[in-house]
Amino acid sequence: KILDEKTEYGLGLDSAMLEEFENNNKYKNTIFANSVDLIHELFIFEKRLPLSISKKLFLIINKNDTFKKYVSKLANKGVYF
Repeated sequence: KILDEKTEYGLGLDSAMLEEFENNNKYKNTIFANSVDLIHELFIFEKRLPLSISKKLFLIINKNDTFKKYVSKLANKGVYF
């Protein structure tokens, strides 16, 4: 998008364009990295729970249709801001 705008208006392609891209996408990388860390921590937490509690917790989550739809959409398409 940035490249298209720069060329459409006849502006030069330089390092400022790369900085703009970085600034526009930095938060997305942060969200992605934190999401990966959260998933990792959830699995560590789940390992520490007694099996009976863990099974109950995931049964409750599995019954939440809104949560399942969101996770399914996220897994299939990703997040676009």
